[in-house]
Amino acid sequence: MNVPELIEKYSVNEIAAYGYTNNLNFYPEINSNFHTVWVNQHPFSHIFLKKDIAETPISKKSFMIICSNSNLCGVPANEILATNEILLKTNTLDSNYELIFEHSSDSNITNGFSNFAGSGKRRIFVKIFSY
Repeated sequence: MNVPELIEKYSVNEIAAYGYTNNLNFYPEINSNFHTVWVNQHPFSHIFLKKDIAETPISKKSFMIICSNSNLCGVPANEILATNEILLKTNTLDSNYELIFEHSSDSNITNGFSNFAGSGKRRIFVKIFSY
């Protein structure tokens, strides 16, 4: 899955990344186009806000929640909390949004460094909502 391509394709303006998804700043496309805010409460999200939201056509605005390699992933309550953090950090988003993309991959097979890094899970959950 190519996260920068999804962001471009769906005109993503806000991202809530939680679990072990704190490395999105390593993507130059994300690092140069988004501000990052750390939320120090469950599910401990990084919130990415697009620097120049005016460039996005009004009819194509969306936000993403993404979680990888954590037991927090795929839990509806955590998705709601992460979405609420986006709602708190931006004034362009209201509670009227709809799911336009969803991808989940969950595996019981642990990665090779499971006892050294993260939860050892091989999973990713991505949802994109339009508003």
